[in-house]
Amino acid sequence: MILLTIAEHASNMLPWQLLAQRKEAKIRYADVLETGHIDLESLKAKLTKRTRLVCFSHVSNVLGIINPAAQICRIVHDAGAKVLIDAAQSVPHVPVNVQQLDCDFLAFSSHKLMGPMGVGILWVRRSILDHMPPYQAGSNMAHATGFDEWEFSLGARKFGAGTPSVSGPVGLAAALDFIKSIGYRNMWNHEQQLTARLHECLSRQKGVRILGEQTQERISLFSFTVEGMPAEDLARRLDQYGIAIRGGDLAALPLLQRFGLKQAARASLYIYNTVDDVDNFARSLGLVVPQAS
Repeated sequence: MILLTIAEHASNMLPWQLLAQRKEAKIRYADVLETGHIDLESLKAKLTKRTRLVCFSHVSNVLGIINPAAQICRIVHDAGAKVLIDAAQSVPHVPVNVQQLDCDFLAFSSHKLMGPMGVGILWVRRSILDHMPPYQAGSNMAHATGFDEWEFSLGARKFGAGTPSVSGPVGLAAALDFIKSIGYRNMWNHEQQLTARLHECLSRQKGVRILGEQTQERISLFSFTVEGMPAEDLARRLDQYGIAIRGGDLAALPLLQRFGLKQAARASLYIYNTVDDVDNFARSLGLVVPQAS
């Protein structure tokens, strides 16, 4: 059995559903609280002796809330299961240490932290890697010792069949070096200033509903709805003012349904944004929202 949460991005939900279909396995889902945090009691209740893998997002791409990853890993390991963390939304904003989290697998994508698209990182505990057979075959992942005998490369190398992407990882490494040169603490302080300003702007706008709880343990994004205006319409109208937001199901429809929605808007900020950007967004939102009535 595989245990997910209803807050997962489609990229951490669909692959497991396809795998479950092929293996005739079952998938269960832990709930989230009204605040947006993963419901740890629900997680514990769904864990059984048959649970083999638990997958959850370190940070929700819809709510921006940082989940207690180390605590969840302890809960999962105490139940005898392995744990995979989707860190696509956390690594770009906060330092992540796999030893401290004590996870078994951790994945994140390059483009979320200003690197090239189509490349990412999958970290796996070495003891697990050594017991995993390769799922594809080709050059570089094994070396012939005879016509019918092969010796697999060590560690992760045995999974890299064929010619690897060179430019992607090099670009990702450059992006990580750039982030390190700024410093996570400096990034966090800057983003928290933007987060507070964005929350203030959204809170004072009539007709806006913010999803999840405002907490210090969050990255600089908010998902919200505007009364009487579909999220996709809001995105199109703000685009006319040079404001780019996301609108739709946010690739996380089960989470939106948990809050009684089918779509929402999402405003996201990063190190390259400024307070002026947030104020410009607020002014544009104020111009657009009345047009819905």
